[in-house]
Amino acid sequence: MIRLRLDIILERKQYLEDIVNQGIDAYYESPHIRAAAERYIQTIAQAVTDIATHIVATEHLGTPESYSDAIMRVATHNIIPLDLAERLVRLIKMRNVIVHLYTKIDPTIVFQGATQALSDLAEFVTIMQRFLQE
Repeated sequence: MIRLRLDIILERKQYLEDIVNQGIDAYYESPHIRAAAERYIQTIAQAVTDIATHIVATEHLGTPESYSDAIMRVATHNIIPLDLAERLVRLIKMRNVIVHLYTKIDPTIVFQGATQALSDLAEFVTIMQRFLQE
């Protein structure tokens, strides 16, 4: 399961990187590009939470109260660094805003979040690949 989710993260991360590399002007000008970025963020965040909840269950780390809690439990058990977990929680919260439409989606925040997520996801994937080898 983790490998499948990592494949999804890597694929969607590349798509997101392509969008970020086009620049913020292209992002603002195209509602199609903005919608695609939001969908990639949603899918990536879901894959991250699926991995976290799977690890919490298989490693017997308790019962998480939320997706964010699952990420933090993985960090508090030293599977991922705490600072990475905190950044991934921000990604999860952005996913929740996108999915549940809690508020109007600010394209600047999404673009900035996508830009930050690229390095965070690279780090997360590397750590998870090492975790699978243990």
